[in-house]
Amino acid sequence: EFNVPLTRCLERLHDAKWANSDILLVTDGELRPPKPEITRKLEGAKESMGLRVHGLALPANQVIGHQAQLEAKLEMRVLRSLSTNTTRRGTDEVNLHLFEGWDAFESDVFAEENAVLAAQVAAGKLAEAWREEEVARRMAESADESAKERALKSVPVNM
Repeated sequence: EFNVPLTRCLERLHDAKWANSDILLVTDGELRPPKPEITRKLEGAKESMGLRVHGLALPANQVIGHQAQLEAKLEMRVLRSLSTNTTRRGTDEVNLHLFEGWDAFESDVFAEENAVLAAQVAAGKLAEAWREEEVARRMAESADESAKERALKSVPVNM
């Protein structure tokens, strides 16, 4: 029964240590739609909590027989629907992945992601360095202005 584990996942999202979790659905393609009540809760969690659902489909032709393969293809729409998430920009992002075999892991599958993260960290460090320089510059300007004001106040005025 698919509804029970999905309900448990949704319940755990209210626990602080699980609040930022995603849900990963793994299936051989024989996936029936969840009950409407669970679908509503899932969509609500996606909207209000930023929940992201990922789907991982095992290849139907390697998991189930040929006759059932057609039925499994028809049921992929359920997994696609569940693993569609709306981004902050309002666009739909489908997080549906097809496991095609272990050969895909011969190369470093995380190399591109690590490069992007490294670039983001470097950009963040540059922004932080610029911010620190700007704060120091403004403090120096303020100190200079204060020194000029004190100097003007200390000059006697002859009338």
